[in-house]
Amino acid sequence: VDDSSLFEMAESPVPELLRIIQTVPDMPRQIFILPFELIFLPNFEEVCSNFYQQHEEDSVLDFKEVTDIDLNYLTTTARRVFGKVKTLSSKEDLHRSLHRQILYKISKILNSTKIMLSDTSADLASRLLSSVAVGRGKYIPNEANYLDTRLPDVLLSTV
Repeated sequence: VDDSSLFEMAESPVPELLRIIQTVPDMPRQIFILPFELIFLPNFEEVCSNFYQQHEEDSVLDFKEVTDIDLNYLTTTARRVFGKVKTLSSKEDLHRSLHRQILYKISKILNSTKIMLSDTSADLASRLLSSVAVGRGKYIPNEANYLDTRLPDVLLSTV
């Protein structure tokens, strides 16, 4: 999930990521790069499903390169939504929640039952403290566990 335009980064990390991927011999998996803003499409799942069906033979594909969807409008919408959120903790929580929704919905399209995330110990500590700060202490076991089972039919794993 490419969220570089949401954070107004000068350059997207996608070209560098694609360059690195191309150096890996015999890439065993498909890699689809989707812009974060797509979650704001009313028909997000349909668009992603069609995208996958049209390109399921490709090994590496950047959605931005092959779409006619107005991503500038979606980026503006996403920035407007995040701009209305007052605190940094709330923005991070919204970003994390939407990011997980994207991963969950994409995993359903791909018929995947597992999602592996590469969170660092600093990410985990930040999430735990944020959960406590916003009154979600009840969910700390889910944030700290190796497996998060809150999503139906999909296991979310931190490695």
